[in-house]
Amino acid sequence: MTIDVNSDVGELPDPLIDAQLLSLISSANVACGGHAGDHTTMLRVCRLAAAHGVSIGAQVSYPDREGFGRRRLDISSKTLHASLTRQFEDLAQAAHSAATFVTYIKPHGALYHAAIDDPVTADVIVHLANEYRVSLLTLGFGELRERAERAGISVFHEAFVDRGYQPDGRLTPRGDPGAIVDEVTAISRLTNWVQHRFHGAHSLCVHSDTPDAVVLTRRVRETLIGCGLGIRPFTFTSIDETT
Repeated sequence: MTIDVNSDVGELPDPLIDAQLLSLISSANVACGGHAGDHTTMLRVCRLAAAHGVSIGAQVSYPDREGFGRRRLDISSKTLHASLTRQFEDLAQAAHSAATFVTYIKPHGALYHAAIDDPVTADVIVHLANEYRVSLLTLGFGELRERAERAGISVFHEAFVDRGYQPDGRLTPRGDPGAIVDEVTAISRLTNWVQHRFHGAHSLCVHSDTPDAVVLTRRVRETLIGCGLGIRPFTFTSIDETT
């Protein structure tokens, strides 16, 4: 059995964190200009990802650098589509320059959560994935997953190692108690997930801006390997193989 480990990269000022994470993960959600990142950071991250055999995903977001993409914007679907297209194409160009390519889309922040409930937002992202023939990474429920499946797009779902969950399966909002879990809790919960085959999840996420993200990601990797699991990009594995 294999599992993917993903993290957000190219969005923090310290390039060392990206370099360390890319040596530990198997899929990289690359900030592509919406909430963070520029051509220089995208090219640097893509080169490192290619060197480590890490799959590249476009972490598209609302065009909101000031709010780090964590504020839901009231913009038209046309404006959103145009922004996400620019973001994806900028990353695709950087990936091409690094002799690699983009394999999936994972929305960032507020866009990620909006696409769970809002069919219009979900449709914009589904259209983008369909246009560029890439997969989607999201939660295991919601409008984005359902609409992607109906459109025939490969959609994979993830679990968050470093985040708290609400009873309905949604993430605890940032700023609320329990939104970020400590390392001991994260690894204990991860061990339980292994026993339950990750409840069908194809990928495990650790955010790069979580405190001590590199240490936690290293512990995650060690725990998974210690349980006899292989770590490889979810895009290398068919959905049928992991469910």
